[in-house]
Amino acid sequence: GGVWVMNADGTHKRDLTPNGGFNANGSWSPDGRKIVFTTNRDGNNELYVMNADGSAQRNLLPSPSSQEFAGSWSPDGRTILFTTDRDGNWELYAVGADGTDPRNLTHSPLADGREGGFEWSPDGHRIAFVTNRDKNDELYVMNADGSGQRRLTRTPETEYLIGWSPDGRTLAYSASRDTRFVIAQRPVAGGAEQIVFTLSPDRVTSPRV
Repeated sequence: GGVWVMNADGTHKRDLTPNGGFNANGSWSPDGRKIVFTTNRDGNNELYVMNADGSAQRNLLPSPSSQEFAGSWSPDGRTILFTTDRDGNWELYAVGADGTDPRNLTHSPLADGREGGFEWSPDGHRIAFVTNRDKNDELYVMNADGSGQRRLTRTPETEYLIGWSPDGRTLAYSASRDTRFVIAQRPVAGGAEQIVFTLSPDRVTSPRV
């Protein structure tokens, strides 16, 4: 696989990573000048950064004994968030956009913990993520430095994060409810779940808002 770009009208498609191997999870910097992506060109999955035209590809955080996936830039472009197993389980880490100061944000209490499915809030002050620390995948919110971790959903089913509302007050996610798959939203400050769409095998219901 490769990291490809094209014009907004679908023209001028080009592969920025023609080296072969696995190259995926490309994410633009907020200013559109750089792309962070995952590649296994060095034998394991690591984060690389390149210019928007594919030049100057470099290993952001060399880590030959661990795996890194799914880098995402903070809204101010100073920090990259990613998942890694460098502590023996899957955690969310942040690192400076220049590759300095990698730090564990989640510190999962489980030896087989799995933290992932993350999204920056629009203002960059908070991060929403999915974790299995409660024995199933639930949504959590924390401050950008990893403090103030708070559970947002409490269900026996699995939730999958979709994203923040533009004003940063609501999170959208998908989940299973009563044998049906739904798209839901919930206030980040706390409050009841609101089902937006219900998907059944043969149709999608109208929104309930």
